[in-house]
Amino acid sequence: MGNVEEQARLAKLNGVQIDVVMLAAGQRNESEVMVQSVEAPPLTEQGARLPIRVLIRSFNPRLVRGSLQLRQKASEQVIKDGKSEIVVTTTLVPVSPGPGVEQPGQTSIVVLRPGLNSFSFRQTLTGQQQSYTYEAIFTPTHVAGDDGDWIKGVPGDRPQNNSASTHVVALGRRRVLVIEQDGKPSHHGLLIGQLQRAGKSKFQIATATPKDLPLTKPSWVCFSACSIASCWRTCRRSSSRPIRWRCCAATPTTRVADW
Repeated sequence: MGNVEEQARLAKLNGVQIDVVMLAAGQRNESEVMVQSVEAPPLTEQGARLPIRVLIRSFNPRLVRGSLQLRQKASEQVIKDGKSEIVVTTTLVPVSPGPGVEQPGQTSIVVLRPGLNSFSFRQTLTGQQQSYTYEAIFTPTHVAGDDGDWIKGVPGDRPQNNSASTHVVALGRRRVLVIEQDGKPSHHGLLIGQLQRAGKSKFQIATATPKDLPLTKPSWVCFSACSIASCWRTCRRSSSRPIRWRCCAATPTTRVADW
């Protein structure tokens, strides 16, 4: 959408007149139910258990009952009769039990209170690099009456506001670089064992010695994390300029000069 204030200042400097018209000023649709957003990490690992949250805002002063679905859509390229085709598979993700969930399942029955309502989901992804689309659809069916009974239908609700979606990309295996002195006993046995027990689909372990360390940043960007064991002295003697190595679990490792 851009920056409205910045564009307004530019228009003023250029002598452009701006007219403001209030849309539906003073009007409020109290029957409106809106799926506000679907929240999930945009990037995750293949095979991960993905947390998803669906936010639904109800402007109705009464309780609203309806069905809620979260659809996972995954596209895959397949070869059929010698031709490449894109096949889209749809999977329903069951809601997690919680406040407002009356009947959990792949098509859940939920009750909305006035204001913002949150519903949680968890989905285990496949062990391959892939992109996913998650679409939440809420269908209001009943509204609470004065006597507490459910009245069928929610007149005035606009169906175009009853869905929202988001996208998630599952990345491939993360590469971990383990650096130890050549000919010395391993200090990483416990760490390597824990990473291997996490599953082959999550981590790919590479080993190196200080003399193998590259001095160019592009050589490091393929690693998600780096672990170094007692290599400072060897690194200091291997160059006329002392070098310190810094690692971070979330970003590629970077060489930093010691000044």
